[in-house]
Amino acid sequence: MLKLKSTWPMPVAQLFARSLIVAALCLLTVVAPSWDSNASLLAQSEEVERPSTEDMLPETTVLFIQFDDLRQFATKMAESSIGRMMQDEAVAPLVGDLWGEAESAYSEFEEQIGFSMEDLKAFPAGELTFALIVPRRKDPEYLLVIELDEESESVDRILERGRELVRESGNEIESEVGEDEIEFESFTIEGKKVKFFQKDGLMVGSTSEDELDAFIERMNGREVKKVRPLSENRKFITIMNRCLGTSELKPEARFFVDPIAIAKGYTRGNFAAQAGLNFLPVVGLDGLLGLGGSMLLSEEEFASIIHGHILLAEPRKGVFEMLAFKPTDYRPESWLPADITNYFTTSWDVPQMLAEFTKMYETFTEEGAVDEFIQGTINQELEMDFEEEILDALTGRVTWVQWME
Repeated sequence: MLKLKSTWPMPVAQLFARSLIVAALCLLTVVAPSWDSNASLLAQSEEVERPSTEDMLPETTVLFIQFDDLRQFATKMAESSIGRMMQDEAVAPLVGDLWGEAESAYSEFEEQIGFSMEDLKAFPAGELTFALIVPRRKDPEYLLVIELDEESESVDRILERGRELVRESGNEIESEVGEDEIEFESFTIEGKKVKFFQKDGLMVGSTSEDELDAFIERMNGREVKKVRPLSENRKFITIMNRCLGTSELKPEARFFVDPIAIAKGYTRGNFAAQAGLNFLPVVGLDGLLGLGGSMLLSEEEFASIIHGHILLAEPRKGVFEMLAFKPTDYRPESWLPADITNYFTTSWDVPQMLAEFTKMYETFTEEGAVDEFIQGTINQELEMDFEEEILDALTGRVTWVQWME
C-alpha cells in the first residue's frame, strides 16, 4: 500500500453531472461580495436521525464523492488563506469585477433558466454525495444525494423549474406513492428512466429503481439481502481509515474510486475492451485496488489538510513494483530558499526500478534487450558506463521545488 499526502460516460450522466456543477457554482460563491457566511449553516428545529450515506449505498459503489456540508465547506473556504486573500483590499476589487462580470453574464440567460443566482446559492443546503454503482452483472448506474433546506422558497423554485425543463423536452413526469409513504417522481431521458424522491430533508435520485429501493431499505434500517452496504466494502474501509488524519474531526470532503471495477462496468459486453482489460495483469495494473482521500479545512495551524491513499495488492508486480519507494531523511535540503511556494520530495530504489522495468519490458520483447540497449546505445552516446558511473551514483532522492522571484 502506498500513502501519499499533500469521466464518466454520457449522456445519462449529464443529468447528475449538471447537479454537481450547480453545487460547484454554489461553492464558488465563497468569493462573492454578497456571500453571507453566517447563513451558511443550515438551521433545523429538529435534526433527523438517519444512517450515514455510506451505510445506505451498496458495496458495489465504485465512485464516491461527498461533501459533508457544502455550505459549511464554503464558509471555511472563505475563511481560509485563499479566501482571505481574495477578500483582501488589494485583491477584492479584481475579484469583485470578475464576479460582477459573471453575474452580468448569468443575468442574460437567467430568465431562460428560471432561477436567480441567489436561488443557486441556497441549493444545496448540506450534504452532497454522488455515487457511481456497478451492480453485479449489470450496467453502471448513478445515484445522487442532496440535502435540502425544505423551508427555502429557492429550493422549490429550482425543483419546479427542473420539472418544467423535463416537460419542455417532451418527457412526462410520473408520480407514485410507494412503501413507507414515500412519493416518487420519475421521467425518461435518453431512453433511461430516472427516479427520485424527497424525504427528511434529502432529495435522492437514481437511474436504477432497484438501487433507489435498496437505498430506502437501508435508510429505514432494514437489511438488503445479498448486497452489503458500502461501509462494509473492504477497499472502502481500508482507504477511508487511512484518510482520517490525527484529528477526530469529520472531513469536510471525501472521495473513493475503484478504477478497475469502473473499467469492467463500462466495458461489459464489449469484447475488444474486455480483451484490453485482460492485458492489465501482464503489466501489474490489476494490482490497483482503489484510491481515495479526504480534506479538512482550517485544521489547527493549517489552512487545509488533504490525506490521500492508494491501495495496492500484495505482492506488487509490474508497474507498481517498478515504482519502488524507499525510506530516507525527508527533511528539506539545506540549500532550499526560505520563500519557496511548493515543495515535493520522495525517494526511489533506482536499481530495483531498473530491474523491474527490464523484467516488464522484456516480457514483450526478448531477454537481454534492455542490457543490449544500455551497453550498445546509451554507453556509446555518453562515452561512459551508464550503470556504474551514473545509476550507482544516484541515491534515489528526488526533489521538486517552486518559488517566485
